[in-house]
Amino acid sequence: MTDETLKELVLKHENTIEKLASSVESLVISQGETNKRLEEIGRYLTKQVIFDNKLEAMDKDLSDSFKRVHKSIDTLEDTQNSNSGCKSVQLLKKDTEGLEKGYVQMAGAMGHIRITAEKMEKQIDSMPSPATIRWFVGLIAVYMISFGTYVVSSLQQNEVMITKIMEHIQ
Repeated sequence: MTDETLKELVLKHENTIEKLASSVESLVISQGETNKRLEEIGRYLTKQVIFDNKLEAMDKDLSDSFKRVHKSIDTLEDTQNSNSGCKSVQLLKKDTEGLEKGYVQMAGAMGHIRITAEKMEKQIDSMPSPATIRWFVGLIAVYMISFGTYVVSSLQQNEVMITKIMEHIQ
């Protein structure tokens, strides 16, 4: 190996080593940024754990609250359905029975209204569609224009013939 070749090889190696050094430097910078981002993600995860714990506690409290409410409702229903319930409950039962009758009557009226609405829908459905009406009006307009053009051209021909006859007469 000659000195020239050796110099070129050394220069290539120095260049490669410089590139490697700059790569390592950029990798160190990138690693620092990654560490900052990981710290930020860690903070968010910590907050998420706190939120999860609070949500679990709220869920448990809400579930317990619903259990207590449903137990109270069941107790009230048992009292209301018993014959020996309080007078208010018995009066309310009579009121609800009266309301039920009213609802049955309203349901019958609504059925009658529904039947009437269906009849009206059938009548509306049997009417020609707006597109059909537009076509019909369009055809009438085209016919009227054609007829008007025919009448005007006929009048012009008659006028020309009258003018020719008058010229011959004179």
